[in-house]
Amino acid sequence: MREGTFEAWIHAEMLKNGLWPRDAAAVLAKIKADEKDALNEVMDKQSKGYPIEMFAVAWLSIQRVALAWLEENKPNHWAKPMFMPRAERDALLADYLPKEDRPDA
Repeated sequence: MREGTFEAWIHAEMLKNGLWPRDAAAVLAKIKADEKDALNEVMDKQSKGYPIEMFAVAWLSIQRVALAWLEENKPNHWAKPMFMPRAERDALLADYLPKEDRPDA
């Protein structure tokens, strides 16, 4: 169950996906600085009760901003693949997977 505000949820999800707290705070600041980002409308609202689809769509937006921040500030961060689109991530990691586990196998 999701408790707390959307901002707390976003921060927690970024930590779960490998960002350090300071990095997650910087990504949150970048999201908040973008007046066009729809997440700003719900950032301080309680996340409980919203449909799971909203979190899925929000995560796509968060991934995009986090990846851009990582590429600009920490291009070699080990968690970068966690924020990449699946096809891009799979292509990057394919060389590290056994042949039978590769996406194109």
